[in-house]
Amino acid sequence: MVIGAGPIGLATIKFAKIKQAKVAVMDINEERLGFCKTNLDLTGLINAKSNKVVDDIRDAFEGDLPTVVMDATGNPQSMRNTFDYVAFGGKIVFIGLFQGDFTFFDPLFHRKEITLMASRNALGVDFDQIITLVEEGKIDTDLWITHRMAFQDLPEKFESLLLPESKVIKAIVEL
Repeated sequence: MVIGAGPIGLATIKFAKIKQAKVAVMDINEERLGFCKTNLDLTGLINAKSNKVVDDIRDAFEGDLPTVVMDATGNPQSMRNTFDYVAFGGKIVFIGLFQGDFTFFDPLFHRKEITLMASRNALGVDFDQIITLVEEGKIDTDLWITHRMAFQDLPEKFESLLLPESKVIKAIVEL
């Protein structure tokens, strides 16, 4: 399961799908979940604001919890919640970066025998692989690009890109 349907989460979903994983996505933004429903073939869509999130996750995975939960939010509350969402013996991968201290309930971590991982910076070989996947048509980045603008328009339009109503997923500045 991928938590966060922003650009990093969408890329994570795509890479998991390339590996033929069964993938569900969780987000608090219904529009992002709608985007995923329309454009991605996913096992489930879960609204993190639901009163029954764990039940919704189980529904997406045929009664089970996911064996891998990847959090792309960088939000400490979301990251804490991953411990409730992952299956016994599962893995949590923190992809999104949170600039601060982070704590979790240690007895749950031990009881579930969770493996906790963090993403790392990419290496040159990773970029070669991604470029190959794009060239082979296995990754279509056009799907994520919702806004384009000329470089000279950037000072005037930049602040509007930060507004939720602009519905930006990824903006490209063209030179």
